[in-house]
Amino acid sequence: MKDYLPSIALFGLVIFLLAKLAMGQVQKVNGLRDKLATAQTNVQMAQNTQTLKRLTLNAKIGSDDVQTFIRRHGGTLGNMRDATSIASVVSGEADRLQLPISDQRPGTRKLAADGASTVGQVDANEFTISVVGNFRDVLTWMGKMEDTFPFARTESVEFGPADSSVSLRTIMVFPQVNIGVLESAANLPTL
Repeated sequence: MKDYLPSIALFGLVIFLLAKLAMGQVQKVNGLRDKLATAQTNVQMAQNTQTLKRLTLNAKIGSDDVQTFIRRHGGTLGNMRDATSIASVVSGEADRLQLPISDQRPGTRKLAADGASTVGQVDANEFTISVVGNFRDVLTWMGKMEDTFPFARTESVEFGPADSSVSLRTIMVFPQVNIGVLESAANLPTL
């Protein structure tokens, strides 16, 4: 019997260590489960806060303001979604002022949205446009572009000499605003 005592003691020690290890793992899993539950609660609270902010903003601004905005600028926003519409307006204004367009290159790109938006990126039409004419007409054309597309962003403007005229090269970005999103925002229930 004396020969078995060390083996029984060693076996008991191994069982004790395994039980202690298992209990440590159970406590670790319970701790992670608690952290996960806390994180889920925080996410739910953040979503509720975001919804409340949107509803509060809608209550402050009112859907009438959104409807007025859509009524006033819906056509412009719709025209900015289509590169062909933009190109025809750009060419039409240049033709009215008798400015030859020496270069007009459409493209697309993604714009980063601001932090207040739930959208990460906004699609946009980008145009590189070059016109040649007298200084007054070139500036008038640029002003017409800004009046016609008030939500477009002029990223660069370069003036240079061109024989007895002035050459203007500009890059304009036209965000493709989804009017349906604005209309759905106008239909949110108020508080």
